[in-house]
Amino acid sequence: MRRKVFCRCHFHTFTCSEVKELANGEDVDFTLEAPYPTWKEMLQNIKEKGVADKKHTLNTLPHLGSPLRVLYDDPDGHDRLFRYSESIQEFFNLSAKLDIDFL
Repeated sequence: MRRKVFCRCHFHTFTCSEVKELANGEDVDFTLEAPYPTWKEMLQNIKEKGVADKKHTLNTLPHLGSPLRVLYDDPDGHDRLFRYSESIQEFFNLSAKLDIDFL
């Protein structure tokens, strides 16, 4: 059985300076939530192409009826996703360099 994992990623421009696993409910700007098959498809797409194609970016996935959702308590937190989306997308694109075993 898969468990939900909550991580806080702290970015400075194009550098991710910290990734920390959190307990559910800790304060974050926003949460990206999707079922496992959605994350798997996105990461496999990035691995195959080296970067996400237009259908698999964080800028388009939440808008195409995808099960990827952006959750936030404060509208400023939601705004931060789009303000820093290039850095966050680059973070995900770097997964192309990882060997990921999908269950």
